[in-house]
Amino acid sequence: MVEGMLIRSFRAKRSSSGWSSRPGPAEFIAALGSLFEEAMDRGVLRKADPKVTALQFLGLVTAETGLRLYQRDPPSLAHLQIREMVKRAIDMFLAGAGPR
Repeated sequence: MVEGMLIRSFRAKRSSSGWSSRPGPAEFIAALGSLFEEAMDRGVLRKADPKVTALQFLGLVTAETGLRLYQRDPPSLAHLQIREMVKRAIDMFLAGAGPR
């Protein structure tokens, strides 16, 4: 439920931001931080520094794939594998960043 809300909110923010091309990492982190700040204001996430929260979220999302950067020819990941990795990251994120 929260995951879907975050995804819909990010897509709406992205489409209304005027990005004419793909944003770089700084723009993505800023947009994600803004999205998390809105979620904090609504009580969906615990109050914290939005930029740090965005960086922590990205750390969790990339945790299972980080070592692939050092592999010569890592095997391809199926969409289902990627979805499962992202779901685990979101579950872990919400366990720590969710309201208490």
